[in-house]
Parts: sequence; C-alpha cells; structure tokens
Amino acid sequence: MPPRREAGFLAIFFPIRSHKMLSRGHTVKRFSYLLFLVLVSQAQAAVRFDSERWYGIEYHVTILGEIEAGDSDKFKQLVLTHLRASHLISQFNIYSSGGNVDEAFKMGEQIRALAAPTNAPELQPDGKPRCTMGSLDTQTTRSGSCDCQSACFLVWVAGVGRTGSYIGIHRPHFEDFGRTSQKEAFERYNELMSKTKDYFKKLNLPDWVFPRLYSVASGNMLLLPQADILELQNNRVYLEEYIFSKCGNEPGGTVNSSRERKAYIECKMPEVDTALSEGANRYLSLYGNPSEVFIQPPPSQSGAGIREPFMAMAPPVNPILPRPAEPQVKPKECEKVTGDDVIVDVRFGDPDGGLVVRAEPSILGDRLGTIPSDGVGVRREECDASSNWCKVRYECLAGWVSAHFLSSRQSHVFRVVGVSANDRDGGLNVRTGPGVSFSVTGTVPYNATNVVRHNCEVKNGQEWCLISSGTISGWAARRYLGP
Repeated sequence: MPPRREAGFLAIFFPIRSHKMLSRGHTVKRFSYLLFLVLVSQAQAAVRFDSERWYGIEYHVTILGEIEAGDSDKFKQLVLTHLRASHLISQFNIYSSGGNVDEAFKMGEQIRALAAPTNAPELQPDGKPRCTMGSLDTQTTRSGSCDCQSACFLVWVAGVGRTGSYIGIHRPHFEDFGRTSQKEAFERYNELMSKTKDYFKKLNLPDWVFPRLYSVASGNMLLLPQADILELQNNRVYLEEYIFSKCGNEPGGTVNSSRERKAYIECKMPEVDTALSEGANRYLSLYGNPSEVFIQPPPSQSGAGIREPFMAMAPPVNPILPRPAEPQVKPKECEKVTGDDVIVDVRFGDPDGGLVVRAEPSILGDRLGTIPSDGVGVRREECDASSNWCKVRYECLAGWVSAHFLSSRQSHVFRVVGVSANDRDGGLNVRTGPGVSFSVTGTVPYNATNVVRHNCEVKNGQEWCLISSGTISGWAARRYLGP
C-alpha cells in the first residue's frame, strides 16, 4: 500500500479564459458561475508572511503563496514574535492560492483564537482580483500574484470580521487517491469531511457552507457570489456601534491632513486595541507561555499617532528583556562599500527609523541594525524571489532587507525645478519633516540635478518628499522636483 499523504487542496491551477454558466439545479442554484481550471506542472511559490505597521501598535500580516506542511508553525512563531514585541495584529490579509488543508485548519484555529479580522482580495469590475497592502490612509495595490482559492477559504473564514469579495472554493483532493482501494478512499474522505464539518461548527458558520464546498469538484473552482460573502460577514457589530456612539461618523481625508479624522482615529483605536488585547491574551495562553500577559498601553501613555507599547509577564517565567540598542554604524572602521540602490517608501515617523537589516530573509530574523530612510549607496548582493528579500551591504551593515523598500538609484534621481537663481534662500529649502512648520536643515542649489527622491507623502494638502543630495538630506516640497 502506498504511503498516505496529508490531505490538501489542489493548489496549482491555470484558468481558462472563458466562463461556463451552470444550469439550474439543487446543487448549484445559488452559484454565480464556475471558473474551470486545469493543472499545470510548475510549483507555486511557497507561502511567506509579510508584516506592515497599520497604526500605533497595530500591525497587518499578509499570507502569500501556497500553504505547505510546517507553515502553521511558522505562522505561530510570527504571531508570537509580534505579541511579544507588544504588537497587536488587527488584520490578516489572506492572498494565497491554496495548499495543504491540515495546515490551513491549524492557521485558521490560531486566527480564531486571536479573534482577528481576515481580508481577501477585492473583485474588480473587470473580473480580476485586487490585493491591497500598506498602512492606515496609505494603501497600495500589491503587484504580482493576487488570489484566494482552495485552502485560502479555510483560513479566511476563521476571521472575526471578514472582508474581501474574490474567494474561490472547491472540495479537497488526495493526490494518491488513484493508488488506493475504493474502501480506503471512502474511509479517508469521510474522515476528512467529518474534520471539515467539525471545523466549520467551531467557527459557527451557516449550515450551507459545508455542502456548498463539497459540491464543487476539486478540478473546478467556484467564485463565491457577493450575496454569500455578505452572509459570511461577522463583524463585531457591538464594537462598531459603541465606537459610533463614542466617536461619531468616520471622517474622510487622512490623519495627517484632517484634524477631524485624526481626532476620530485617536478616539477609535484605543477601543479597537482593547478588543484585540483580549484575543492576544487568549492566544498567548494557548500557543505561548501561559504566564505571558499582553497589556495595552493606557491612554495616558498612548499619545497621538505612534503609541509606545509594553509587555508584562505575570509571573515572569521567561522574562522578555528590552531590545538591545542596535549597533552604531562606523564607516571608518569598515570596508568601503558602494552600491547602486537606495532606500525608498519608508514613512515619516516610522517606528524603526528606516529599513531594518536582519540575519535571515524573514521578519523572524534577528535585527542587525537599520539603514536610514534616506540611505544611498546600498549594494544588493543577492535576492530570494520566493520571499522578496534581498541580501545587502551598507557601510558596516550586511544582512537581509525587504526588497519592497529597495530600489535602483537611477530610477529615483530628480532635479530642482521652479527655483530662481536669485531666490532669497539660495535654492531649495530642506526641512526636518514634511511641512513648513519643520526647521530648515540646509539648501539644495537651484540648479541641482542629482537629487535622490526616497519617499513622498501628502501633509496638510501639500506633497512633500524625503530627498538627499550630497551631504544634505531632508524634506522638500514635491512641486520643486522634476525629471
């Protein structure tokens, strides 16, 4: 008898461009349409986890790629790392093509323990999915693969507060079924169905979800219609109404451009943090050290914008020590390194102050130091395409960084425009922050042509950019930078 393999969704598919409409019938009467798919031989990229600071002590975690054996343990280590750093996970973006069912169950159980929201891709008018990432008021469309199919549904449905509108489902498949007897196939599949039914029952899903999933053959894919997705939404309505009563309607704009929105966010976020802290404590008791207790900062210590978190242990068994100071860069003691890359897209006020360099291509890797947000001359030595991390050298630092914040210098070089040679300031003023309220640190000549633009943000209705030119770096108005 061939060895048994773990149950898993068929995760490798190639979509046929045309859709086939289904006839009416009891098994498909609520289906919108099926997207027929065929297997391809290439392996999908293994799953990876990306983390981004959302606001204050809240972070979003994004799950990308195909779920494989062992990923639930990696997922657990990532969550524990965040909680032990006093971060609350306020959303999981589930952008996965599917994969191992058992691992999806385990990840879903962890998400439910946290009582954290989940988000899937958005279905666009052209029928394509859209995946977003970023921070509060600054979200971008993710390039590359964007999907949520198969086992992705099992993870997404575990969230407390589900969003998204592009979700594909079908029943699981054992790859070695053809090499077993019908009797063994019957027993194994009934066991899997029973496990799925128990999982859905724990999540308190509507009764129609189980038969809907198992009515779709493993070689096909059903994109859930919007009516079904709306029925699966399970937001904390009590919390929404409480925040509405306490903070009012959510204003538009951004926290940096609208006083009303900033006041609303500073009213709302402590309440959200309180709800998330309950899940954090529950998770630590189940998956961490039962003595660990997550304590959110009191309002007096929260302040505006970035709130300083802390962690308490009661009683301390494995005390969490303060993070040691990062090594200071001392260029004179290091081999001179030059490179063609620069740091980009690090937001003003980022808690890390730049791009963190790690010992491994993962957020779980040890911190080796930080490249400043206006860093230039970074040498890219190698990149891991599966994780989107690159090994770099910068002065005394050598290690791995997220490739999202790394770009070629040539694509970010601009020149000063709109400044007269007779300007009273002698050129373009550079400030310590994005706005005229920040002090001037230097001036870039009116005719400078070698200005590196690292990041741009809108503040008080005006766009400002972090730039560097020679020994001068800081923030300047975007309208004075041209190609």
